[in-house]
Amino acid sequence: MELRRPRQAAIIRPTSNTPATYLAQRHYTVCLTTTNVTANGTTCTDTECQVLQVVCSSTGCSATSDFCYTINGYQVSFNNLATGTGTLSHTWAFGDGSISNAANPVKTYSAPGTYTVCLTTLSTMPDGTQCCNNCCKTITINPPCSVNANFRYCVNGSLVSLTNLSTSISSAGVTYAWYLNNATAPFSTAFTPPTQNTIGWYAYYLHRSCTNHHYGQLQQIYV
Repeated sequence: MELRRPRQAAIIRPTSNTPATYLAQRHYTVCLTTTNVTANGTTCTDTECQVLQVVCSSTGCSATSDFCYTINGYQVSFNNLATGTGTLSHTWAFGDGSISNAANPVKTYSAPGTYTVCLTTLSTMPDGTQCCNNCCKTITINPPCSVNANFRYCVNGSLVSLTNLSTSISSAGVTYAWYLNNATAPFSTAFTPPTQNTIGWYAYYLHRSCTNHHYGQLQQIYV
C-alpha cells in the first residue's frame, strides 16, 4: 500500500496493514495498488485512491456553542453566547434551509411554524488544530396578530344591548375589555357583554388586545 501526499510533502510507505502516522493536519490522498500474477506469467494491476482528512487532537482546543434569541413577529434576533480558545467562526442553520456566518444574525421568517435553529462554533488554534461544538434550540413563530375593535349598540328604553363587531387576522391570544365612562376596571371581558340598564349619557369603550397589538373604540350613548 502506498500513501500519496500533496507535492512537497514526504510520502509514507508503511508495510501491508500497518497503521500510518501523520504528522500534520491536512487532506491526504491514499492509494492502494493490487498486483496479480497469473499462472502463465501475465501481470495485471489495479489502483484505488481515496481522499482522507487528518484532524489532529489537542487538549488546548475547546469550543462551546450557546445562544439566546428575541422574537418580534416574524423577525428573530440571535445573540451568540459561544466561547472557546483560538479563533472562533460560526455557522447558523435556521431550520428553513437558510444559513448565516454572522456572529449575531437577525433572521426574518416567511411563515409561522416551529423551527430548529442550530449554531456550530469552530475554534481554530494557531497551529491549525480545529475543534467544534454544536447547539440546537427550537423556536416557534406565531401568526401575526392584527386587531380592529368595533361594536354597535341598540337602545330599547333604558336597556342597552352591545354587539361586538371586532375582527382580527388570528383569534389566538385575543382579549376583550368593556368599560363604562371613566372606570378603571371593565364591567365585562366577554365577547358579548350583558345588556346594560342605564339612563342618561354614557360612554362605552371596547378595548381589544392581541400579542402586544391594542385597539379600542369609544361610543357615547344617551339613554
